[in-house]
Amino acid sequence: MRLAGAVCALLALAMLAHADDRRVLLRDIPALHFAAGKMSTSFRHPARPQMAPGSNFTAVACANTWDTIDGEVVWTCHFSHPDGVLTRKGRFNIACEGYDHDADPYILAGSCGIACHLPVERARIFTLTDELIFITISICLIVFVNAFFSCCCTYIHGTRDHRAPAPSVDVAPASPTEADLRRKWLRDVVRRHRARRLK
Repeated sequence: MRLAGAVCALLALAMLAHADDRRVLLRDIPALHFAAGKMSTSFRHPARPQMAPGSNFTAVACANTWDTIDGEVVWTCHFSHPDGVLTRKGRFNIACEGYDHDADPYILAGSCGIACHLPVERARIFTLTDELIFITISICLIVFVNAFFSCCCTYIHGTRDHRAPAPSVDVAPASPTEADLRRKWLRDVVRRHRARRLK
């Protein structure tokens, strides 16, 4: 009997310890994860979907910013959509099951669900595939422009190098003018006069 009582006491303590692990404050939870088609845990109420019907996202991952607005936790949530991932920060419609009663600030761990139907703005969703396409196109344009200018520069320099040299022009000597003839005649006269004086 004593052994059976001890076993029952140990089981009760284990259940209490497990129960304490499931009793948490929402503001102390570092992150929450929700997936379409999955159910949350429950204790006092029937289980609810992690994502309310009508949500236009396949999964949501929310990180606690450790900030509050009017007592409500501010989350940074990443909403997964077939077109990409949309990130929003703020207060969201996250409902959890109170541990002892509905207004209990302590909640049952794993009992939270989120209702989200945000407008998906395609212009604000930049997927990895889009980024790769953009980078590839940019690289191709840069390579094309560089190749084009290189070809143009090579063609211009080649044209200049192979251009025929300009023909040389022989300039005929100018015919002596009357003034030149007079100066020459005067030089001859002076030379003859000097020659006569030396004799």
